[in-house]
Amino acid sequence: MPREAPKGASEVEIQASCKKRVEASFDAIMVAVPNGGKRSRWAAAQAKREGMRKGFPDTVIIGGLRNRGKVAFVEFKASSSLSTEQRDLLTTLHEAGHQCGVFRSQDTLADKLVDWGWL
Repeated sequence: MPREAPKGASEVEIQASCKKRVEASFDAIMVAVPNGGKRSRWAAAQAKREGMRKGFPDTVIIGGLRNRGKVAFVEFKASSSLSTEQRDLLTTLHEAGHQCGVFRSQDTLADKLVDWGWL
């Protein structure tokens, strides 16, 4: 099983495959946080008013009954590196005691969820 992103896979493809695996294998739901993408100036201002935060992780994984109270913040990367905002926010979340990380494949995410006690 690949540890890195499959050659040519986009972050969206990696995220979609991870969502399927997480929801099929773990007692959890995975929710996307649509912070990225191109927006008009008006739409960007509206999103910011609604709580969008630059650098917030791509997804939040929320535990179900078996994983009650567990939450993980997950950033996906195909080949690029973290922005300063992403690095700073992930550091803040980690220092606050939250489970969080950066992943390039569904295998590395699944392994980490097991390490964190999700299975």
